[in-house]
Amino acid sequence: MTTEAFADKVLQDTTGFLTTLIAALGDRLGLFRLLAPGPATSAELAARAALKERYVREWPGSLYELRP
Repeated sequence: MTTEAFADKVLQDTTGFLTTLIAALGDRLGLFRLLAPGPATSAELAARAALKERYVREWPGSLYELRP
């Protein structure tokens, strides 16, 4: 395995781990459950979850940005 291939594998594995971690965080906070009835703005979702809007707004963006 070349150094470049190894680095690529490490990056893919790290991305997968972080995506799983962020999804698990959303699950533990109940964000997926609160989205089940239908779409919501980050402000609406934050109000439903009693969380700060900024962090709720950043959460789905983090899932999207980590995709390989």
